[in-house]
Amino acid sequence: MRPCAERAPSPVPCPACAWARSATHACGRAAARPACEPLRPPGAQAALSLVLIPPLVAGVTWILLHTGPWLPFALWAFMFGVQLAALTVYPVLIAPLFNKFDALPPGPLRRALGARAHALLLQPLH
Repeated sequence: MRPCAERAPSPVPCPACAWARSATHACGRAAARPACEPLRPPGAQAALSLVLIPPLVAGVTWILLHTGPWLPFALWAFMFGVQLAALTVYPVLIAPLFNKFDALPPGPLRRALGARAHALLLQPLH
């Protein structure tokens, strides 16, 4: 993907990109990856969409064709079930595809976050 500065302008600015490009932070250096640049395998979003969207569309279509006067309740119940399923599946299957759960390497950013956590009386970074 292109860095944030090279992307087409957006009506809503990305605060993470502005923070990453600022000169006052260690990640503002040219070699650093902007915070909003995705860390996911290529094609993962498309594959996930191809797997999840057809059943959702089929379910909504079936409800629209067969429920009659119970349409609002049936759509609400279906979407409620989809949301519960997504909340259950997200941390196990979806989040590992898009997020990188690694420990922060030692350095100035880790020290600064540790100092901030200590100031807020949070558990220190190990």
